[in-house]
Amino acid sequence: MAAGGDWERETVPRVMAIVSPRLPQRDVYSVLMVSPWCYRAFLSVPTLWEVLDLHEMSKAGERLISALSLSVQIRRSQITDFFHMQVRYEHIKKITLEFAQEVEDEHLILLKSQRTETTLQDLQHLNLNGCQKISDRGIEAITACCPKLRSLSVYWNVSIQNGLIYYSFNMSLSLNVQRTETTLQDLQHLNLNGCQKISDRGIEAITACCPKLRSLSVYWNVSAISIGKLQNITDHSLNLIADSYHGLEELDITRCTKLTDSGLQQILLKCFSLRSLNLYALSRQALKITILTDAAYEKIGCLAHLTFLDLCGAPNLSDQGLSCIARCKQLVSLNLTWCVRVTDVGVAAIAEGCRSLELLSLYGIVGVTDKCLEALSNFCSNTLMTLDVNGCIGIKKRCRDDLLKQFPLLRCFKVHS
Repeated sequence: MAAGGDWERETVPRVMAIVSPRLPQRDVYSVLMVSPWCYRAFLSVPTLWEVLDLHEMSKAGERLISALSLSVQIRRSQITDFFHMQVRYEHIKKITLEFAQEVEDEHLILLKSQRTETTLQDLQHLNLNGCQKISDRGIEAITACCPKLRSLSVYWNVSIQNGLIYYSFNMSLSLNVQRTETTLQDLQHLNLNGCQKISDRGIEAITACCPKLRSLSVYWNVSAISIGKLQNITDHSLNLIADSYHGLEELDITRCTKLTDSGLQQILLKCFSLRSLNLYALSRQALKITILTDAAYEKIGCLAHLTFLDLCGAPNLSDQGLSCIARCKQLVSLNLTWCVRVTDVGVAAIAEGCRSLELLSLYGIVGVTDKCLEALSNFCSNTLMTLDVNGCIGIKKRCRDDLLKQFPLLRCFKVHS
């Protein structure tokens, strides 16, 4: 009997403490119901209750409220799967609602009205990606309760406007923005990808109020928008970012098609800490307008810490610009898909300068030949694991077996699709 008691009091909690961090959260909830021992053991693991994962769940708004211990009447059908866990999310650090269903502004506003500051005061990461029924109002409400928030992601939310920035940061709608004490002053990572209604005014507010920002992503997916309605993210935004974030480490300006050499040069000359730079598809293909040239691309060579660079669809990038980029000695991933002016000369420069390269895409470049593979083999055969030469008609030895002879570590042969 004593042995059984020791098992219950000591062994089970120890095992659960080891197992719980390795299980998906939904599996943890299932194990909770297996036996009283499992239930008590899991409840005794504090780190388990620092994360609330509701991604892709139905009735996510109700589940969120229930999990955060709010004694409120839910308008819709009552749920029970979180009922026994209500008192456990007192110091939650991460909430994920990515593509969750039935979560709306009213749920987040209710959290604020029920005085959940104590519950959410330690929250550091909030993911609202794809929550289309959440607008500026809801995000303002939830962020007001999260003074320690470090990461906010609202990917692809067409309801989000500049008001998100102003209200969440306690700012005036006036363009006369000055740095002040704000709600999200500790924010380090901000993802606004696909939030098509945010413009230069929103970026201006961000730079004024988020002094600690290290990662900013403003990907604009404009495939469903007419050319006349492209959002006004311009060089003005890049100038503000460059002046405000000398320590910026990640920047994604995919499809920001109104940028020019002038704006990008400011980033490249002032943000020396950049490790990841995504310049995917910055040309206006529908209008056949390409603003960026080697004058900007050459400055990428100033980024000594750069490890990731995406230049897919940069038709003005030449061997001269690529030779300057070759000064980025720490580069690990380079996407040159559809950089049609590049030849063997530029690729050879990359091979010699970037000897830690693990991923390289040359997809669709007709000006490269087997000579560029020889150069890559001489300097990068011990590091390259992904190489895409599909569509490179000048390369004759591009079948898998031929490539493996030169690059024995290759595991992936296709990047672009």
